[in-house]
Amino acid sequence: MGFTTAALLGLGALQAGTSLVSGYAQSKEAKYNASLYEQRAENIENQKGLTAYQANRQIEQVAGTTTARVAKSGITMSGSPMAILLDTYTQMEMDKRIQLSNLENQKQQSLSKAQAYRRQSKNAVFAGYTGAFTQALQTGVNYGLYSGAFTPKTYTANISGMGKVNVAPPNYYLRAGRL
Repeated sequence: MGFTTAALLGLGALQAGTSLVSGYAQSKEAKYNASLYEQRAENIENQKGLTAYQANRQIEQVAGTTTARVAKSGITMSGSPMAILLDTYTQMEMDKRIQLSNLENQKQQSLSKAQAYRRQSKNAVFAGYTGAFTQALQTGVNYGLYSGAFTPKTYTANISGMGKVNVAPPNYYLRAGRL
């Protein structure tokens, strides 16, 4: 094997290896990004719990303050004061639910992005192997072309007055008769 052949095969192997390494590097980066989005989703879930706790405390505080002010004035907790308290409670509960719903949407978006990065990770590895396989095939074809493996063998005869002339291979006519 000559230097040119060794260089051709070595370069092909190097390019195939580079494709594999690139696929694994892209996969690792995608997995890291996925873990960041999963961590973000976990933080949002924790934030949901804190938001619910704070909203419940605020609702209880407003209800307690309203009840105390009504009692201080000597009015019973029925009729208009009860309607106002119920309306305030309903509005605060709706605000809490909206906040929790928005946080849940953010969490689901983060989880969705994490899943997309996980798929990207798998695709990167597959692309690396595909690129390596393609490069190996291309190297084989280049080697075959360079070495003459794909060039049909020609048979010549030196005929006086005509020089070299292409002729049929030995036993060609014998083989053709057996078919």
